[in-house]
Amino acid sequence: MSFSLQDFDLAEMLRCGRAVRNAAQGAGSMEAAAETVVRYLFEECVDPATGDPECALVRFYTTHPHGGLPRELQRFAQRIAGAEDLSPDTSCLVLLATAGERPEWNFRHASARHQAIPLTSVEMIEQAPMIAQLILELGADIHAVVSPSTEPAEGVAGKSYNVFYVSEALGSPFIPAQDDFVRRSACAPWWGSGGSCSAERSTR
Repeated sequence: MSFSLQDFDLAEMLRCGRAVRNAAQGAGSMEAAAETVVRYLFEECVDPATGDPECALVRFYTTHPHGGLPRELQRFAQRIAGAEDLSPDTSCLVLLATAGERPEWNFRHASARHQAIPLTSVEMIEQAPMIAQLILELGADIHAVVSPSTEPAEGVAGKSYNVFYVSEALGSPFIPAQDDFVRRSACAPWWGSGGSCSAERSTR
């Protein structure tokens, strides 16, 4: 049941949503469900003219407090943070699953910089253009991501939590990893992501 992101209208979105839910049914863990989702999107988003994958890389991220992460991810996040000590409550953007056109893009533990990204402050996120723009385009609030609350979030009425789209990935200021990802991709230069997963034709 393949579909194309070139013509992803409401009907396609609904069909894709049903297919993703069906594919993830029965998964024994969140990570297993995430693996199923990224693999499905990578394999089923295809160019209708060639049958080639439209996504160079599909990744699934979630946020967790630093203190609740496995020890190896705590150490990874601390290395990313450098000299800044991370508290148990520090939110971290955690790579849960990945599927892509290069072998190393199919195993989350092979990621050199994205396994666990500490979101230490609003200022830190604002200095990471890709993360900041993704949060804003999805309708979320950067402050709420840095300091999540169990209380209902304010100011979310009318938010669509839609899609972060960069029409030209090559040279975009929103995608700093030009050499590591964009130029290493065989796909055409565009980028989009939405919700809890990201689908990237020019990679992340």
